[in-house]
Amino acid sequence: MKLSENYRKQIIEELQFIIKKMNESKDIGEALYYYTGTRALIQRIFNFEFDPHLIFIHFVFNNTCTSIAGLVDQIKRRTTIIPMNIDFFHKLSKLLNDLTQCIEKEELTYEVLEKISVLTYSITGNGHYLQQKGVKVIAF
Repeated sequence: MKLSENYRKQIIEELQFIIKKMNESKDIGEALYYYTGTRALIQRIFNFEFDPHLIFIHFVFNNTCTSIAGLVDQIKRRTTIIPMNIDFFHKLSKLLNDLTQCIEKEELTYEVLEKISVLTYSITGNGHYLQQKGVKVIAF
Protein backbone atom coordinates (compact mmCIF):
# COMPACT_ATOMS: atom_id res chain seq x y z
CA MET A 1 0.00 0.00 0.00
CA LYS A 2 1.43 3.31 -1.05
CA LEU A 3 0.56 6.03 1.42
CA SER A 4 2.26 9.23 2.40
CA GLU A 5 3.78 9.15 5.86
CA ASN A 6 1.22 11.72 7.04
CA TYR A 7 -1.79 9.55 6.13
CA ARG A 8 -0.14 6.38 7.37
CA LYS A 9 0.43 8.09 10.72
CA GLN A 10 -3.20 9.27 10.85
CA ILE A 11 -4.48 5.75 10.22
CA ILE A 12 -2.21 4.30 12.91
CA GLU A 13 -3.13 6.92 15.51
CA GLU A 14 -6.87 6.61 14.87
CA LEU A 15 -6.78 2.81 14.94
CA GLN A 16 -4.88 2.93 18.23
CA PHE A 17 -7.57 5.21 19.68
CA ILE A 18 -10.34 2.90 18.42
CA ILE A 19 -8.57 -0.14 19.88
CA LYS A 20 -8.16 1.59 23.24
CA LYS A 21 -11.82 2.59 23.39
CA MET A 22 -13.02 -0.87 22.32
CA ASN A 23 -10.88 -2.47 25.02
CA GLU A 24 -12.31 -0.08 27.62
CA SER A 25 -15.91 -0.81 26.56
CA LYS A 26 -18.01 -3.04 28.74
CA ASP A 27 -21.04 -2.96 26.46
CA ILE A 28 -21.31 -4.45 22.96
CA GLY A 29 -23.21 -1.41 21.67
CA GLU A 30 -20.48 0.94 22.84
CA ALA A 31 -17.72 -1.28 21.43
CA LEU A 32 -19.56 -1.41 18.09
CA TYR A 33 -19.83 2.39 18.10
CA TYR A 34 -16.04 2.69 18.28
CA TYR A 35 -15.46 -0.09 15.73
CA THR A 36 -17.61 1.71 13.16
CA GLY A 37 -15.00 4.46 13.25
CA THR A 38 -12.70 2.16 11.27
CA ARG A 39 -14.68 2.42 8.06
CA ALA A 40 -15.11 6.19 8.36
CA LEU A 41 -11.38 6.59 9.01
CA ILE A 42 -10.35 4.66 5.91
CA GLN A 43 -12.91 6.41 3.72
CA ARG A 44 -11.65 9.83 4.84
CA ILE A 45 -8.11 8.84 3.93
CA PHE A 46 -8.85 7.40 0.49
CA ASN A 47 -10.83 10.53 -0.35
CA PHE A 48 -7.53 12.40 -0.11
CA GLU A 49 -5.00 9.76 -1.11
CA PHE A 50 -6.42 6.95 -3.19
CA ASP A 51 -4.95 3.47 -2.97
CA PRO A 52 -6.74 0.31 -4.13
CA HIS A 53 -5.73 -1.53 -0.97
CA LEU A 54 -7.47 1.11 1.13
CA ILE A 55 -10.64 0.30 -0.80
CA PHE A 56 -10.18 -3.36 0.15
CA ILE A 57 -9.63 -2.47 3.82
CA HIS A 58 -12.72 -0.24 3.73
CA PHE A 59 -14.73 -3.03 2.10
CA VAL A 60 -13.80 -5.42 4.93
CA PHE A 61 -14.54 -2.82 7.62
CA ASN A 62 -17.82 -1.77 6.02
CA ASN A 63 -19.08 -5.33 5.67
CA THR A 64 -17.98 -6.40 9.13
CA CYS A 65 -19.55 -3.29 10.69
CA THR A 66 -22.82 -4.05 8.93
CA SER A 67 -22.82 -7.71 10.01
CA ILE A 68 -21.90 -6.95 13.61
CA ALA A 69 -24.45 -4.12 13.84
CA GLY A 70 -27.13 -6.48 12.55
CA LEU A 71 -26.45 -9.01 15.29
CA VAL A 72 -26.23 -6.36 18.01
CA ASP A 73 -29.61 -5.05 16.87
CA GLN A 74 -31.10 -8.56 16.92
CA ILE A 75 -29.72 -9.13 20.42
CA LYS A 76 -31.28 -5.89 21.64
CA ARG A 77 -34.62 -6.85 20.07
CA ARG A 78 -34.25 -10.42 21.41
CA THR A 79 -34.82 -11.92 17.96
CA THR A 80 -31.76 -14.17 17.77
CA ILE A 81 -30.28 -17.17 19.53
CA ILE A 82 -26.74 -16.31 18.43
CA PRO A 83 -24.70 -15.33 21.48
CA MET A 84 -22.33 -12.38 21.58
CA ASN A 85 -20.48 -10.72 24.40
CA ILE A 86 -17.74 -8.16 24.87
CA ASP A 87 -15.07 -10.84 24.37
CA PHE A 88 -15.89 -10.76 20.66
CA PHE A 89 -14.82 -7.11 20.56
CA HIS A 90 -11.67 -7.83 22.54
CA LYS A 91 -10.70 -10.41 19.89
CA LEU A 92 -11.57 -7.90 17.19
CA SER A 93 -9.45 -5.21 18.84
CA LYS A 94 -6.51 -7.64 18.97
CA LEU A 95 -6.86 -8.12 15.23
CA LEU A 96 -7.10 -4.35 14.73
CA ASN A 97 -3.86 -4.06 16.66
CA ASP A 98 -2.27 -6.63 14.33
CA LEU A 99 -3.55 -4.65 11.35
CA THR A 100 -2.14 -1.44 12.78
CA GLN A 101 1.27 -3.07 13.12
CA CYS A 102 1.13 -4.28 9.51
CA ILE A 103 0.30 -0.78 8.31
CA GLU A 104 3.04 0.72 10.46
CA LYS A 105 5.63 -1.74 9.13
CA GLU A 106 4.26 -1.47 5.58
CA GLU A 107 3.55 -5.21 5.53
CA LEU A 108 0.74 -7.02 3.74
CA THR A 109 -2.57 -6.87 5.56
CA TYR A 110 -4.47 -9.65 3.78
CA GLU A 111 -4.03 -12.26 6.51
CA VAL A 112 -5.29 -9.95 9.24
CA LEU A 113 -8.22 -8.77 7.11
CA GLU A 114 -9.10 -12.41 6.47
CA LYS A 115 -9.10 -13.07 10.22
CA ILE A 116 -11.34 -10.05 10.83
CA SER A 117 -13.71 -11.41 8.19
CA VAL A 118 -13.68 -14.92 9.67
CA LEU A 119 -14.23 -13.63 13.21
CA THR A 120 -17.22 -11.67 11.97
CA TYR A 121 -18.48 -14.66 10.00
CA SER A 122 -18.43 -16.67 13.22
CA ILE A 123 -21.31 -14.56 14.56
CA THR A 124 -23.51 -14.94 11.48
CA GLY A 125 -26.28 -17.50 11.33
CA ASN A 126 -24.27 -19.93 9.23
CA GLY A 127 -21.07 -19.29 11.19
CA HIS A 128 -22.88 -20.09 14.42
CA TYR A 129 -24.46 -23.17 12.82
CA LEU A 130 -21.08 -24.50 11.69
CA GLN A 131 -19.66 -24.02 15.17
CA GLN A 132 -22.63 -25.89 16.65
CA LYS A 133 -21.75 -28.76 14.27
CA GLY A 134 -18.22 -28.76 15.69
CA VAL A 135 -16.48 -26.92 12.85
CA LYS A 136 -13.62 -24.82 14.19
CA VAL A 137 -14.48 -21.62 12.35
CA ILE A 138 -12.01 -19.49 14.28
CA ALA A 139 -8.64 -21.21 14.03
CA PHE A 140 -6.48 -18.36 15.34
